[in-house]
Amino acid sequence: LKLKRRTLQKGDHMAPKKKGGGSKETPEQLAARRAKAMAMFSTTSTVAPGKPAAKAPPATKLPTPAAAVEPVEEKLASMGVREEVFTDGGEDVRKGAVAYAASTLGLVDGGLATALPTGTEWVKIMTLEPTPVLVKKAKKEGEPEAAQNGSKICHFKGAAYLFDERGSSAATWRTKLEGAAEGLGEQPLVRSIGKKKAALTGKDNLMWDAIAAHSGATLSLLPTGHVTVLGGEEATASARRLIDDLVDGDGDGARETLAARLVVAEPWGGVLELPCPDEWVGAIIGKGGAGIKQIASESGAVIDYVEPEEA
Repeated sequence: LKLKRRTLQKGDHMAPKKKGGGSKETPEQLAARRAKAMAMFSTTSTVAPGKPAAKAPPATKLPTPAAAVEPVEEKLASMGVREEVFTDGGEDVRKGAVAYAASTLGLVDGGLATALPTGTEWVKIMTLEPTPVLVKKAKKEGEPEAAQNGSKICHFKGAAYLFDERGSSAATWRTKLEGAAEGLGEQPLVRSIGKKKAALTGKDNLMWDAIAAHSGATLSLLPTGHVTVLGGEEATASARRLIDDLVDGDGDGARETLAARLVVAEPWGGVLELPCPDEWVGAIIGKGGAGIKQIASESGAVIDYVEPEEA
């Protein structure tokens, strides 16, 4: 808004007119004065009769803003996903809801594989966490595909649902990747291990646990004979080196690296005799042997009280 201010000149009067003084304005004069006052605050100019209209200043051309990237929330909203999904339950719930909805509805891109690898290469897939209802529907209505070790993959609405030989859901990943933005949802690395499961897990899962503890990555085995590795860049790189050595090589390098974690301490067994002063015997044994029973229960040891030999 442009406000006009007139500087007071000599002889100008700002004091209100005295009551009853001065001539009374006609309706035409009052209307003209109001119109003049309104023109001061108008965004358009008023041309006085008989005067040529002033030329308008040239319009300033505003820079065209760069195309903004439409947030995932807006994309989902345009697809009919309610806003409450992203606002209720706090920030952590909101992020989880956005990631799940975006990956489920296909708003993520990137160099991701849509099928499990058959060779020794590592590929990245985008896993999903479908609802039990969706898993049941995919198993019933999806297009089945036979997989290794008696497992089955059902293709349903842009995703692959893996079921083991018992029919239990084992994993789900996207097979339709149009319009995606890499970073939403979990994206584990996957490779085939063939028949090397025993070499990878070790006796009582000792090797498997050692790889996970040493690398810091999260490992999982699929019923198709594949292993998945999830974690940060360093963690996944460390786990992959160890797994590749065990599956493709002789495993000596992995065993040397994990030597300290592969040692199984033998359980100690023996008998200890601890002297107990006479004044403490009753307190340790407790009423009806309750004290000794509690110590034995918490420690796992077998405790007996031996009467001292008479001198």
